[in-house]
Amino acid sequence: MSTTTALPTYEHAEPLFAHLALTDPRSPEHDALRDQIIEICLPLAENIARKYAGRGEAFDDLVQTARLGVVMAVDRYDVSTGSPFWVSRSPPSWVKYADTSATTSGRCMCRVAKRGSRAKSG
Repeated sequence: MSTTTALPTYEHAEPLFAHLALTDPRSPEHDALRDQIIEICLPLAENIARKYAGRGEAFDDLVQTARLGVVMAVDRYDVSTGSPFWVSRSPPSWVKYADTSATTSGRCMCRVAKRGSRAKSG
């Protein structure tokens, strides 16, 4: 009989948001909590990216753009409003905005270096 550990769900992010609001934004603890919340919320990005697949953008680009939307939503969420993160309009709207703008403009929010190109220094 094998035991599997359940992955954290969106409900697990709520107490982390409350703790995040109480930490100093410059502390390593704040950064670690923020990263943990983003990891928990990343499945939302892939779910929303699937809705926009097949509209001319590569799926990987849509996922990457949606993940940026998740990061923006996590950074902008205000725990003092009293509404849970997933009930607030912030996460889905930021992720959908990121993917919609990418598909309608034909450009991804993120720039990817072309193969073989070098980053300029100085």
